Amino acid sequence: MSNPKKIKAYAVLDGGGVKGAALAGCLAAAEERGVEFIGFGGTSAGSIVALLACIGYSGSKLKQIMTEEVKFTDFLDDAGKKLNKLKGKIASAETAWQPVSAFFYWQVFNSFKRELGLYNAQKLKEFLLQKIKSQLPALELEADISFYQLNQLKRPLLKIVSSDLRTKGPLVYSGQGGDEQSGSVLDAVRASMSYPFVFKPVQVNDRYLVDGGLSSNLPVFLFEKERRDELIPVFAFDLVAPHSEPGQEYGIKQFGLDMISTALESNDFLMRKVIPKTIYYIPVSIPKDIGTLDFGLSKERRIELYNAGYVATTTFFNSNLPQLDQATTSVEALQALYIPPTIVTPLLMVIARQFQEHTGATNVRANLMLPTDRSTLLVVYQFAMDNDPDSDLELPLGTGSCGRAWQERDIVATDLLAARQDGMSKALQNRVRRDRKAVLSVPIFEWTPTAQPRTELDRIGVLSVDTDASLDATGWVREHKRYVNDTALSWSAILAKLLDKG
Repeated sequence: MSNPKKIKAYAVLDGGGVKGAALAGCLAAAEERGVEFIGFGGTSAGSIVALLACIGYSGSKLKQIMTEEVKFTDFLDDAGKKLNKLKGKIASAETAWQPVSAFFYWQVFNSFKRELGLYNAQKLKEFLLQKIKSQLPALELEADISFYQLNQLKRPLLKIVSSDLRTKGPLVYSGQGGDEQSGSVLDAVRASMSYPFVFKPVQVNDRYLVDGGLSSNLPVFLFEKERRDELIPVFAFDLVAPHSEPGQEYGIKQFGLDMISTALESNDFLMRKVIPKTIYYIPVSIPKDIGTLDFGLSKERRIELYNAGYVATTTFFNSNLPQLDQATTSVEALQALYIPPTIVTPLLMVIARQFQEHTGATNVRANLMLPTDRSTLLVVYQFAMDNDPDSDLELPLGTGSCGRAWQERDIVATDLLAARQDGMSKALQNRVRRDRKAVLSVPIFEWTPTAQPRTELDRIGVLSVDTDASLDATGWVREHKRYVNDTALSWSAILAKLLDKG
């Protein structure tokens, strides 16, 4: 069994221009709480931090890189002179009418016309290449790094989002194959952070790739398949900028910045309202006077960003997962991710008594099993099982009555002898209390305020009751079947709402 203090998860990192230091703070705080990220995905600034974390830089090292070593002006071919000059011209034109340099604007226009952006950001690729080689000596002689090479070195899964102007949608880079693009990690990050007009698009054959934020600034969809198939949670770190407060005159500079920011953020605005409850959403408030294009941001301001991410994530864990630090077993770790047993156990007692009073079941026990990152179901909450050898039973998916209910997405009532033999090893069979004769299991689906088909909902657990009466004596599949099914479904909906982290 893996270290219960280590909660395996995927990390999704928001885009935010120069604000990436905040994401380093997020990962550092999560690391301190025992979260082991087995995959990183990101957009724009999030793609830079995702790559650095993927190749093995710890939270403390990420802080050093993002607050001391990363100087965004170094990534601009002329240290930002052309951009600053353009921003200055626009600002001066806003405050008072004065002649501006027609020649300068002609230069800028032609630069956009020819190359579709001001800068190439080759120095960013060189910086990241050096960081990869420092962390992964096996790649020391490489001139470029591919997703395949990271996979060969058993690095965590890495996914990077850019926007494909040809298809008008996201292009996901990873080493997974299928619809996801492979190739150069450096080119993927370079494309993902291509802020419109500041950086030139990355051309791949007939595709023009730009900032991933145009498609999704917080791409929570990146690990959707892994989340559903592997039952591993996702932590989504969102850099939330305050609403702009224009002065008396709303000029062209602010108008242009707000237009681009809206394009980058609006795609995710509604998404934030419907994030699945099995994704932990962590918003990080960014100081209002730090802009996406503040490439000359001082070390002190970068540390302020790091602290903002660290504090927001720490606050989230303290408020939403306070028991995680005290967890010493896998059961306690899962209880920390959901709710305390003091809330669930009384409900399980009521469920057991209802089955005992209204059916032929006797000496009824009840338990709630939750999925783990080991492709198993584990008894996390229970009633009347305190001293029993199966009070923390862990079963591979698909075995036993609960495994069948999980796979078939339906209620299963069965003779317990048959259930024991349904794929269970002899050792697991011997852990089930010997007087148990019948068991009923019902899958629990994610809670939703609207009626949706079960096939569209995620499974989040299995409720089971067992008895020392035979299946025939219980009446669960005959005279009491309707009552049993209605009661089981009613309680599964209640437990789903209770487990809802939203």
